[in-house]
Amino acid sequence: MPQAVLPFVPDGNTPINSVLNVDSRDGTWTYFHGCLPLFSHPADDRATFRMFTSQLVCSGQCTQAQIIEAFGVSQSSVKRAAKQYREKGCESFYQPRKVRGATVMTDEVLGKSQDLLNTGHTRQEAAAKLGIKAETLRKAIESGKLTDPGRVKKTP
Repeated sequence: MPQAVLPFVPDGNTPINSVLNVDSRDGTWTYFHGCLPLFSHPADDRATFRMFTSQLVCSGQCTQAQIIEAFGVSQSSVKRAAKQYREKGCESFYQPRKVRGATVMTDEVLGKSQDLLNTGHTRQEAAAKLGIKAETLRKAIESGKLTDPGRVKKTP
């Protein structure tokens, strides 16, 4: 016959709901179900925090509102993490973030751009020959990826 777990929150622990609580000691967060430890992770491990709290929410152990209240995190971050857990699983929290690379100004285009600028072409002419926007070329020059020898900097 199943037995109910009595609500029990040891001194110093933060309650999540009537049966779940968390303790933060020595740089480690430990989650408890009643007085039984469930899981622990380093306090600065954001990926594991997001994964485990999402697991608690998705398994019905607590609500998103209880996580928000107990940890003081934003509603959008809890919803986003729960959705990520449901759709992609635990491993998704530990994968490197996808970032966009240089889509236009690749090493090859940078080299060709610099050659055109060095041979006396204007920014607009170089951009037209390469099929890129002049604004993209300007940004590459301003960021230091390219130099424009035809343009003399004016001193105040």
